[in-house]
Amino acid sequence: SAFIGTVSGATVIIHKESKAARGSADIMIMHLSKEQCNAETFECFQASIVKIIEELPPPSFEQPRGRPPPGDKPPRRHKLATLRYRGHPKKGGSCILVIYATLVKLLNSVNVSENECGLHFDSNTVIETDRELKLVKEVAEESAALVQARPNIEQEIPWGLDRIDSKLERDSSYSWQAGGLGVHVYVLDSGILTTHKDFEGRAIPTLDF
Repeated sequence: SAFIGTVSGATVIIHKESKAARGSADIMIMHLSKEQCNAETFECFQASIVKIIEELPPPSFEQPRGRPPPGDKPPRRHKLATLRYRGHPKKGGSCILVIYATLVKLLNSVNVSENECGLHFDSNTVIETDRELKLVKEVAEESAALVQARPNIEQEIPWGLDRIDSKLERDSSYSWQAGGLGVHVYVLDSGILTTHKDFEGRAIPTLDF
């Protein structure tokens, strides 16, 4: 569940389990809509964001309790407002910013930067707190090989395969009518080696954030 609202026309999504929902600094992702994703405008916007973050009042730091033992190095200090990542629309990437800050500081900087760069956000521009996603359990290698060798199987079927071959519920079988020729599959991943031999030249990179 999440809190959903708007700021300067942009959609803001704050997940309830996030640190930002408790008023603490958190990682937040801002993705400008396709209509706003102009390389020059984005350069202005991200530069303004960075400038405002740097000119904020002296950042608070996590201070150690007590004195460190003799010879120990002082613990690392963490700033409460930093730009972690930016997209590269000039190279075909998306207009995306990953910022570590409190929600109040980020929204204040967004308001100022929007006016400076002549932007007018709509609901397709999204500011959202980062969150962990659980991966879908992979099909075991032996199960995948078994399915490829025998088109119609009535035992040892992974529940996922059993579910996707029918519009109805599971029936303890898996079968298909076509081999996938001419089908395009779009995959969103943190990193895919499209030149890997297993793809046999069929994988094509489309968007690079």
